[in-house]
Amino acid sequence: MFVTSWALVVSAVCALPIIMLGSWIPIDVLPYAFLSAGFEAAYYLTLAYAYGVGDFSTVYPTARGTAPLFLVFWSVLFLGQTPSVIGLGGIGLMVIGMIIIGNASKKLRDSTRYLNWPFVVALFLAVIISAYTVVDGKAAQIANPVSYVALVFVLTAMFAFPGLRKLGQKHRISSAECIRIILIGVLSVLAYGLVVFVYSIAPVVYAGAIREVSIVVGAILGWLLLKEQFGSIRTLGSVLIFLGIVLIVLAGATT
Repeated sequence: MFVTSWALVVSAVCALPIIMLGSWIPIDVLPYAFLSAGFEAAYYLTLAYAYGVGDFSTVYPTARGTAPLFLVFWSVLFLGQTPSVIGLGGIGLMVIGMIIIGNASKKLRDSTRYLNWPFVVALFLAVIISAYTVVDGKAAQIANPVSYVALVFVLTAMFAFPGLRKLGQKHRISSAECIRIILIGVLSVLAYGLVVFVYSIAPVVYAGAIREVSIVVGAILGWLLLKEQFGSIRTLGSVLIFLGIVLIVLAGATT
């Protein structure tokens, strides 16, 4: 969490000029920004705790893979975005595919602790992810997405940094860590800025689900960079996710 805490600071520094030079943020959007930042700070702190009690192969795919299910509920309740039958089918295929890819890890399949506390914490993370997604989706409909995201990053850093610093080990930052921190901080702002922009032009219930294909990207990078086996199970999961995205695109085209 040491690198994560300072990466948040870099993100906030990158976001400050955007706030000062960007579009004015309406007063009625500020509650959304504070609420989103609170959820995201809770996400980072809970994630740090989750990785302390469970394996990455349990926490990450469970949290990211099940978040779209909770997002469907919040989107219907707070945004009035009810997915079509085709859209629900697409989301369902994506969730199944992501869970399959997550379970492809031998370490996870051999674990007898999957359905205990780490799994519960991962589900709680999924709720948090879906919560800040729907908040940001609502804010993107009434404010400039770029300025809004910049404000959220600054607030998130303010809320999360003290707790993350307590959890992380204190040591001098090496040159390699410094480069990673800067890259993570800058790319985080760019990536989530694009995500919230998409929320402003597409139904959040669909966009939020497609966003979680990061699980597939992670599996592919593990195959290419870490020489992990991709295998038939992950291939099946990737195919299901692709088919799910196709159904979501079709659903979006027919609504």
